[in-house]
Amino acid sequence: DLVLELDLVGLRKLGGVLGETDGLGGDDPRAVIGIGINADWPASEFPPELADTMTSLHEASGGRSIDPTHLLEAFLGRLESRIEALRAGRFDAAGWLDRQLTTGRTIRLVGHAGDEEMVRALRSDPDSGALIVADDRAASGERAVISGEIRHVRLDGAV
Repeated sequence: DLVLELDLVGLRKLGGVLGETDGLGGDDPRAVIGIGINADWPASEFPPELADTMTSLHEASGGRSIDPTHLLEAFLGRLESRIEALRAGRFDAAGWLDRQLTTGRTIRLVGHAGDEEMVRALRSDPDSGALIVADDRAASGERAVISGEIRHVRLDGAV
């Protein structure tokens, strides 16, 4: 097993998740989720425009070679039990909320039209999956973001 300790001050993007849904609210809702992880990729080969903001398991492990087949098998082994729990109606909402890096931080949020804004992430909603952000224009002072991309998380708390 490969265990990594992440230094939040030097946090870099290791991978990403992309989700698409169809039929929400209907009889046949569907979701397709894609996951990408920078595995056995040395920093010397990172694209220059991303090199300052990304990393890989290879780099995070001190240069160890990462076998993609072993990584996939380990990932699927952990994923299977979580899928079975969801199918049985169990979701560890508290654990999921505890793992949200964005909570209480300033983030750069990019919408579908490419519009960017710096907002303060307040929490995640375990029922909808929405990210709740501060919004002075909303009557409640906050709004739910159902889709978008977080391009940057300010770890130091500064705007």
